[in-house]
Amino acid sequence: RMGRLRRESLLVVHDLGVQVRRTYFSGRTDCEFVERGRIVDVIINEGLRYATVSYYLAIMVKGRDTMLLGFECLIPELPRLLIAYQ
Repeated sequence: RMGRLRRESLLVVHDLGVQVRRTYFSGRTDCEFVERGRIVDVIINEGLRYATVSYYLAIMVKGRDTMLLGFECLIPELPRLLIAYQ
């Protein structure tokens, strides 16, 4: 999956909502906007992979069964996630 993804971005507009955009090497772009009123919570969670702990930012969206990941393949370090979280 990582090899197919070219760029990930997260745009937060405090009064409007959050936009998650993913651009692939094929040229395809997926963009999802979640209105502020549909955001239940934003969390930073730990993920374990083998012996490595990584952190990810997830958005809990009203009416959705799964969380929306801010970054699917890019794994920013915790200090950078905290900046996005604030």
